[in-house]
Formats: sequence, structure tokens, C-alpha cells
Amino acid sequence: MASFEKPSSVFKHTFFYSAGNLLSRGLNFLLLPFYSHFITTNDFGIYSVIISAVTILSTVINLGFPSIFIKNLSEAETDEERKRIFSNIFLLILSISVISFLIVLIFIKPLSKFLIGNENYQLEVFLGFLSILIYNFSYYTASIYITQEASRKYVSKTAISAVLNFVLNLIFIGYLRTGINGIFISQILSSVVLIYLSKDGLENYFEFMLDRALTKQLTILSLPLFFSGLFSILVEVIDRIFIVKILDESSAGIYSFGYRIALIYNLFILSFKSSWIPHFMRLKNLDEDERSKHIGRIFTKLIYISALIILMISLFIDELFKFKIFGVNIISTQYQASSEIILIVMLGYFFSLMMTFYSPAPYLTNQTIHFLFADMIAALTNIGLNFILIKTYGIIGAAYSTLIAFFFGSVYLFVYSSRVVKVKYEIKKLILVFLISVIIYLIGKNVNNLFTELTLIVFLILVGLRLNLFGKNFLNVNQNNKF
Repeated sequence: MASFEKPSSVFKHTFFYSAGNLLSRGLNFLLLPFYSHFITTNDFGIYSVIISAVTILSTVINLGFPSIFIKNLSEAETDEERKRIFSNIFLLILSISVISFLIVLIFIKPLSKFLIGNENYQLEVFLGFLSILIYNFSYYTASIYITQEASRKYVSKTAISAVLNFVLNLIFIGYLRTGINGIFISQILSSVVLIYLSKDGLENYFEFMLDRALTKQLTILSLPLFFSGLFSILVEVIDRIFIVKILDESSAGIYSFGYRIALIYNLFILSFKSSWIPHFMRLKNLDEDERSKHIGRIFTKLIYISALIILMISLFIDELFKFKIFGVNIISTQYQASSEIILIVMLGYFFSLMMTFYSPAPYLTNQTIHFLFADMIAALTNIGLNFILIKTYGIIGAAYSTLIAFFFGSVYLFVYSSRVVKVKYEIKKLILVFLISVIIYLIGKNVNNLFTELTLIVFLILVGLRLNLFGKNFLNVNQNNKF
């Protein structure tokens, strides 16, 4: 076996990122019951359409650079090289953002008419675009810590921003009654604070210099990722636009509300995604056999943790919608129909996690065009199925469209990755976890009793302990003889 410096544990950083995401996204989740009492389903539908549109525009502005940014800064060996990479990408994104901002200002009225069917939402569209623009900048400044695997520093700074965003939402929506505009304003202010908190990255790595050769090289490498990212975002947000056009704003609001609850599972996915690529790039010096076992152990943990999270949310979601405080439902009954799509959306995001797991292969071969192929397959599938299924099955059809789209995308990357990256799967453990999870779900849904559901979840945790998925090794997958 080749000599190497052991890479830091991916699950150690995933743990810190999960803690940070649990706080930031968890606070956003806590806002959902709050929103349900102050924002109507119709207004929440309008908010979801605006967010969908500006997210697509943000993807265009980024030109596929976020993934390139993380990968190249992670691999850079000197501060000078990091300065060149960071400065070139940041200046390019800044230039495109300014141009886009001016275009949106000029066409704000027709944009409002096109998205909402009403010119009276110009302020909402403007604030939505501004919020995603500033959030973009905060992403680049804070993500420097990710490339350094400084997960604690990243989490501490983003946590402050998240808490501020939470408090501002309470003030603007609950006290000042600004409606969905309060969501946008809170995001703008908290992103500005995050940029300030992570300014040491700007101070250390940003210079007004543009290396045309490097910019061209990075742009060529990022173009497939740009189109891939565009298709990927379409999979995640185009359904809201279809729902508004085929059904109505209220249906889009209900769908988006349920989608946001399902995104609790996405907290883990985002955390893993943040740590996976930098970690994988540090596995190059591992012996091939050890690397394949290492990756296989990570895969088993992903499946187990996914099963645990999905089952917990699926089994307890009905109790959440029924829960009352002083005789008042914690979540307004106008949003109760959203519970029907939550499991379907989470299963869709499971296949999104699989796409993330198999994503290193195209980076290793510098064939990032395969991201484009995978996401194009997913996007075209999603668009086609949304058009067909929403008409017949409503918002449930939109959820199934997302599930099937992510499935096809993950199959493509799995096939490609299997040719590049060897993975020694722990088949017996995987089958056991799958079968037990299915049985737990069927029992829990049929019995529909809180004590029984808690018992089933405890049993699944005990299974994890028996398979050595917890304990002192939970955050460290570098052992060869133990999982």
C-alpha cells in the first residue's frame, strides 16, 4: 500500500456542516409555521414563483463556477494560486451580476407581468433578484472556508447570519406585516452581514487582477457545469411555474410549503455535498483497494442516514400538522394538503444525493460534460412529466415528476462513475438496511400510533448501533477493519 497522509474524515466535516445547516435551514423550517399564519397560500405561491425565477437567473449569472470554485481552490497548493483563482472568478461574477442587475431594472414591469400575470409585483420581483444576487456574493466569500476544510469557521459565521435572518423575518413579517417582501429583505440583510463576517477571505485572496488565460481555462471547464446547473435548477424549481400556469398560485403555495418541509432531509445532502468533493480530491494517494473500501463505507452510511431521516419525517409529519398550542394548530390548516407530497419529494432528493455521491468521476477525468448529460436527462424528464402529470394529478404529479427526474439523472452518473471509480459496496448491510426501513415504514403508516412510531425509530437506531454505524467511528470512516 502506498504511503500517504490520511485525509481528514469526510463525515467529520459533514457533521459540522450538518450542524450549521441544521441551525440555518432548521431556523428556516421553524419559520414555516410562522409563515402559515401570516402569509396566505396565494401569496406564498407568488413568492415561490419569484424565487424559482431568480434562482434560474442566479444559475445563469454563476456560469457553473461554484463547483469549479470549490474544486480548484481545494487543489491549489499556494496562496498565490488561490488568489489568481478567487480573483478571476469573483471579478467575472461581479461583472455579470452588475449587468444582470441593470437588465432586471429596465425590464422589471414585463418581468412581473410574465411571472405573476400582474404588473403590481414589481417590488417583489426586484427584492427577490437583489436577495439572490447578494446571497451569491456571500456564498463565494464564505465558501473559502470550505476549500480549506475549515468547517468550524464556516459554520460559526453562517450560523450568525442564519440567526439574524430568523429574527429579521419575525420582525418584518410578524410585527411590520410586510408579507413576502419581509422574507426577501431579511435575506438581503443577513447575506450582507455574512459577507462582512467572511471578509478575511476577500482580504487574503482578492486582488483586482484578471488573468485572461486562466479565466478562459476556467470558463471552458465551467461551461458544461453551467448548463448542467441550469438543467439541475430547472428540475428543482420549474414545477412551481408549471403549477401556477396549469393550476393556480394557491396550489403553488401549498406545494412549495410541503417541498420546504421535505428539504429538512436536504440539510444532510447539502452538508455531505459541501465536504464530499474536497474530501474525495484528497483520496488520490490512497491505495486503490483501500480507496474503494473507504468509498463503500461512506455509501453505506449515506443509505442508512437517509433511511433514518426520511422515516422520521414521514412517520411524524401527520402529528406535526395536528399539533396544537393553546388550541391553535402550529401549522395553519390551509397548508395541510402539502403533507401529501413530502415523502415523494424526499425520495426524489435521495436520488439527488446519489447524483452527488457519483459526481467526483467527471472531475477526475475532466469530463464535466457528463454533469450536463445527467442534468439534461433529469430536466427534460421533469419538464415533460410536469406538463403531463400536473394536469391529471395536480401537485402530487409535480412531486412524482421530480422523483423520476432525479432517478434518471442518478442512473446516468452511476453508469459513468462505475467505469472510473471503483467502489466496494457492503451489499449485505445495504440489503438489511433497505428491508428493515421498508418494514418500519409499512408498520408505522398502518398502525399510525405515536408510541409505535417512536419505537420503530428507536429500533432502527439500534440496528445502526449493531451494524457499527454509530459510536466513536461514526465521524471517521478511515478505519479498514471497522465500519
